[in-house]
Amino acid sequence: MRPRPAADGWRVLPLHTRESAAAQALIDHLLKPETQITTFKNNSFFPVIDAAMPADLDKGLKLEADAVAKQAAAKAAKVVPLPVGLGAKGGDFNTAILNTFQRIVVKGEDIQTVLNEQAAIINKVMTDANAKCWGPDGTSTGPCQVK
Repeated sequence: MRPRPAADGWRVLPLHTRESAAAQALIDHLLKPETQITTFKNNSFFPVIDAAMPADLDKGLKLEADAVAKQAAAKAAKVVPLPVGLGAKGGDFNTAILNTFQRIVVKGEDIQTVLNEQAAIINKVMTDANAKCWGPDGTSTGPCQVK
């Protein structure tokens, strides 16, 4: 892989890509603000770049955009990358996270009980996948475990 500096960060393309210029052109197109907004409007996939939200967003997307902006501006906000290294266990990880949210927020279950139970599930997922810790928690030499 060959990292390339870009105006909005680093991009990585395989070193021996036959169509390097075309791949770079595709990345450039996907990262245009208008492409990011079109993707957001059609798929609810939030822009990965700083793109001004248009005034004509439907109500649901406007609520999402406002919530993300407030969350990002919060003093205690932490940037957390997506889980990596989970392979086929990614779905199990996502299910555990969703179940945690639903049980605590929607069903009003005891927070510590839910966290303890879901931590055991996530630890098993991480162990089975042999997935290392990722930021902001740092790295690990073995499978990442909930503490």
